[in-house]
This record gives sequence, structure tokens and C-alpha cells, in this order.
Amino acid sequence: MSDATPNPRSSRRSWLRIALLISLILNLLFVGLVLGAAAGKRRVDANIGLPDERVLSQLGPYGRALPAEHRKALAEELRPKPGDARKTRKELRDGFQQYLTLLRAETFDVQAVSDLLTAQQKLVSGRATAGREALLQRLAGMSAEDRKAYADSLQKVLRRGPGRDRAPSYEKRP
Repeated sequence: MSDATPNPRSSRRSWLRIALLISLILNLLFVGLVLGAAAGKRRVDANIGLPDERVLSQLGPYGRALPAEHRKALAEELRPKPGDARKTRKELRDGFQQYLTLLRAETFDVQAVSDLLTAQQKLVSGRATAGREALLQRLAGMSAEDRKAYADSLQKVLRRGPGRDRAPSYEKRP
């Protein structure tokens, strides 16, 4: 005959295994959350991995027509510094909220809206000015032959129009 009384030790072991399993799952979830939050903050804060094309998009065809080494150097120069992009986005977002508040006000304050739009324009135009200055500096450092090759490449880019094979024909991107 078999003994039907449960062994208290095996009952205790099964509860201990369940408790350890639950603890392991909770620890892994916590570690995943911490690592995910850290990775997300780094990506947003430092603009890590922002493609050169996106950084140079403010220059339009002028940037697309540059030779690869100049595009890369210019993109590195214009890439936002850690925290800069986040600060600018926050300022723009706050400005949009103020704009909405001003639009919904009972009396429309033209001067306040004008001041707000001017402040936002200054925020955005600062990057465009930096891009223009960096491009001028690159062009000034080119030889006459390099500038002629750039002019030919720019002409081809302009002929193709926006959104078509963005790589200059004389030099495909790596």
C-alpha cells in the first residue's frame, strides 16, 4: 500500500520554487525597464545615429550635391550637440501651447502672437544660419576645380528635382 499523506517538505519546496520564479521574472522586468529607459534617453538626448541626410536636409540640393567627404564633415559639424535638439523641441512645443492659448483668448492680442511667431522663427532660423555659414566655409576651402565639379553636380541634382536619386551621379554614396 502507498502512503497517502503529503510530505510537508515537498509542499514547501514547490512554494519556494514558485516564489523564486516570480522573483526572477520581476527582476528581469525591472532590469529591462531600466535598460530600455536608459537607451531611449541616450538616443533622444544625444541624437545618436541621426543620419547625415537628415542633418543636411536643411541645405537641400546644396548639401546633396557635395562630394561624400564634404557631406560627412558638414553633417558632423551641423549635428546637434547633446541636449540642444531636446531644448529646441521643448521651446517650440511650449511656443505652440502659448499660440493655442492666444488663439482661444476672448480678445486677440496681435502683438503677443507676432512676438511668439518671431521667437519661434529665430529658433528655427538659427540652424539655417549655421548651415549656410558651414557651407560657405566648405566652399571657400575648395579649389577652383572642386567648385566646378560641385557646380556640375548641383546642376544635375537640380535637374533631377526633389526626391529622385539623391546621390550625385558622379559619386555614389558608400
